[in-house]
Amino acid sequence: MTHEIAVSTMPDYVSSAPFRLYGDTPPPVLTPRRQALDYGVEIVGELFSGCQYTWQFPADGFVTLDLFTEHLGHFYASIATKRCPPSLLAKIKNATLYQSVIQCTSNNGEALLYETYRPSDHAAATIPNAQHLAGIDQERFAGNDWQNLYIGSVGSPNYGHWLIDDMPRLKAALHLKAIDSRPVRILLHAFYLPIDQVRIDTIRAMLGTDVRIEWLELGRAYHFDELHYATPVSDHPVQKSPLALAYAARRMVELALPDPRQDGRGDRLFVSRASSRSRTLVNQQDVRDLVRARGFRIVDPETMGIIEQVRLFAGAHTVIGQMGAAMTNTLFCPATTSILYLAPNGWIEPFYWDLAAVRGHRYRVLYGDVTDTEFAPHESAFTVSLPLLSSVIDTL
Repeated sequence: MTHEIAVSTMPDYVSSAPFRLYGDTPPPVLTPRRQALDYGVEIVGELFSGCQYTWQFPADGFVTLDLFTEHLGHFYASIATKRCPPSLLAKIKNATLYQSVIQCTSNNGEALLYETYRPSDHAAATIPNAQHLAGIDQERFAGNDWQNLYIGSVGSPNYGHWLIDDMPRLKAALHLKAIDSRPVRILLHAFYLPIDQVRIDTIRAMLGTDVRIEWLELGRAYHFDELHYATPVSDHPVQKSPLALAYAARRMVELALPDPRQDGRGDRLFVSRASSRSRTLVNQQDVRDLVRARGFRIVDPETMGIIEQVRLFAGAHTVIGQMGAAMTNTLFCPATTSILYLAPNGWIEPFYWDLAAVRGHRYRVLYGDVTDTEFAPHESAFTVSLPLLSSVIDTL
């Protein structure tokens, strides 16, 4: 059967459940006349309830005080309260998936599923156009023999975003298995081997082998007679469901450390970052020598499998490292872990402070002088003061 798909230059939107997700003031692009059921969207479960959290930036959070950190402190204060909507499991009939964006169909036309194309997604997401849909795969997912669950987001190629944005939503597979006897297959876009292997290992650890994993081509659109989708548990950079993150961290730590006595708690870790990446720490060798002399274990998470990384960070009580994906492993650290981030001065990135707040960690950040002023701070190489680093280690 062939499904004709209309394409509009100005997208319409439909939400899985606008009032459950956004309260009495849904985003203005969600017009009341577009009802989810009219577009084949039905909520079949709740994975995590909604919640609200408020954090206060610690008085000693900035190791050094200057005009940049003063302004940053005011900014953090302005975004200190976050409302997290629930994460709902939706079943969508007659759906189209292109990259991470889902398009729903009604008798009146098509609409993008808002939860897959929020304002924070726009910079990295692509709305399907006529060219994208010309080669749509109409046959691969035809029929209803399987429960098709898409796990993905604009950040899926990044290890840190996989942990925060996607991994907690694997709970949806357990819900599907509980309410329907049909087998479950998890649909993932293929990117490159390291992150694809991480996702395979995560799924096998959390769900076992009785779910099937199928890979999608990133540049191809797919039609589904029936598709399941879990609404987001995060909204980059500063909204992370404490309930979802606690669930995912607990599950993975229990799997990595079935005997809590094995956690090796007490480790002091320095997380290495490859110099080939952006934000090179110019004096990294000097920093390594210093932290090693102070009793820190130098680790490179990129050389480890996901379970090994979970086990490593679950046993840490102090972690130092550059802001980057590998430091998202602090998700698995116990509450009260002390974390010191190293970052180039001028880079505004509240993601890591928010993660620390949600997980109950003690957060500090040491900003270093940028050495590549022609680049934006988040891309610039930088150096950190060794005397300052040494003195702050005394307080961790």
